Amino acid sequence: MLRPYITVTGIDLGTTATRVMTLVLERAGLRVVGWSAFPASGWERGRLVEPQSLVDSIRRGVEEVRQSAGVEIDSAVVGIGGPELDSYTLLLRREYVPERVLRQEDLQELCDEAGKTDLGPDRAILHVFPRSFVLDGNGRHANPLGLSCRMMEAEFLAVAAPQDTVARVIEALHRAHLKVETVVVEPVAAAYASLIPEEWRRGALIVDIGEGSTEYAVLLGDTLVQAGAIPINGAHFVSDVMQVLGLPYNEARLLIEQYGSAGAHAPLDSSTVEIVCGPDERRRSVALKDLHMILALRAEELFEFLAREIEQAGVQGLLGEGVFLCGGVAELDGICEIAEGMLGCPAQRAWVQGILDYPDLGPAWVTAAGLAMYGARLRLRRQARKPMPRLMDLVRYPHRSLSTREV
Repeated sequence: MLRPYITVTGIDLGTTATRVMTLVLERAGLRVVGWSAFPASGWERGRLVEPQSLVDSIRRGVEEVRQSAGVEIDSAVVGIGGPELDSYTLLLRREYVPERVLRQEDLQELCDEAGKTDLGPDRAILHVFPRSFVLDGNGRHANPLGLSCRMMEAEFLAVAAPQDTVARVIEALHRAHLKVETVVVEPVAAAYASLIPEEWRRGALIVDIGEGSTEYAVLLGDTLVQAGAIPINGAHFVSDVMQVLGLPYNEARLLIEQYGSAGAHAPLDSSTVEIVCGPDERRRSVALKDLHMILALRAEELFEFLAREIEQAGVQGLLGEGVFLCGGVAELDGICEIAEGMLGCPAQRAWVQGILDYPDLGPAWVTAAGLAMYGARLRLRRQARKPMPRLMDLVRYPHRSLSTREV
């Protein structure tokens, strides 16, 4: 029986901002009660190099939500991304004597075994997704529950991140006096918030474009097909504007936020804007067509990388739902238009679904919302104290492969 409500918190550790979102699970459903974003630092090329700066940002963000929502926060689901996020195909075999009708417990046992695979001294497996099963050497099955066999060969996708980054993030939350409920790969959390199961099954690419890293997940059927990171992120957009237009970093970033566009409808005339640069507050005129061309070229390069990832995953023409963009860079005007042209499928900004009273916070908040929603499902599963009946639910929870994690 459910308590009156369950409080869950998701924390998205971005390169420039730490986002905290708290939900309550009531009888009517999930409801948002508080959110906050504080400037973050301490990250360098996707790795945490100054943990205390992150600890301070987490503490301030959590305290603001505590004060505004009037709820106690002592634990959180935290996201992991970064340029070293990657996925690996794992093959396992199991023999049964005598022949066995496969149960949920059999698949969970095999999934757990896959999660213990040693990928090297600096790789931590966070998720394991089943791809397909071959029974007695005959054909492939997406879901073998209820079928009988003497031998089962299973293919899994393991999503992993650097061990030291995961350990440092967990330590940072502990130092902020928070228990870590679990660690979730950021594009998986974003998919959890913005896609319903039917959209997941029809095929989708979700891309989280942040200032410090860009991660993606390819979803098809009841599983994850591929996940990883590409070497183009929001900082590259800012750096391009800095170098070509000769602006300081902060001014280049502000210029993009206020006037940036990558779409074909961007002004091609001689329209200009005047900006103030540097400590001497000198004024400069910038041609908008130059700004928009710089941004469009970088956006095209970003989606060229993603096109190669789609080809590698073997899902060209299979993404029935298209592309969903989240993260701060997804706010850039015209970026969906570039994505559609480069990837050959519909593209849109990701929006949070399934939360009552959810405000229009934009695509930068999708991952934080997904982390909190993920936490709500974990709580319900633990309260029920029984395995979920659907194969898709088998892979919603990261394997507990880190001895330092409190789950």
